Amino acid sequence: HVRFLTRQLVVREEDVSDAVGMFDENVELHVIPRGFVYAGSGVKLEDSLIKKYGRCLYVDGDLTLEPDSAACLNMVERLYVEGNVRLTRSLTEEFERVDVAYKSLIDQREVCQQ
Repeated sequence: HVRFLTRQLVVREEDVSDAVGMFDENVELHVIPRGFVYAGSGVKLEDSLIKKYGRCLYVDGDLTLEPDSAACLNMVERLYVEGNVRLTRSLTEEFERVDVAYKSLIDQREVCQQ
């Protein structure tokens, strides 16, 4: 039998039963729900993220939305965020139209650039 030693395991929901037997019972298991793609931890919602991972994103940590993320919200079908979602107040209404699960929303103040 092959066994792996790690503190954390990120695995797709459909692969959990096959993967669990290969790891120590103390492993911290993060299951990516069916249909989602792992997009990383502490990421910003931007065009390149959607192009790379698709329209159903699983974020293991916080997700940041900046004013230039507005167009990306129209491209996203579903979001699953293990942590907090940080966004500017101007994006709140558009964000609430997305099928999303998250820990909490954090209002970021919009920064004026001069």
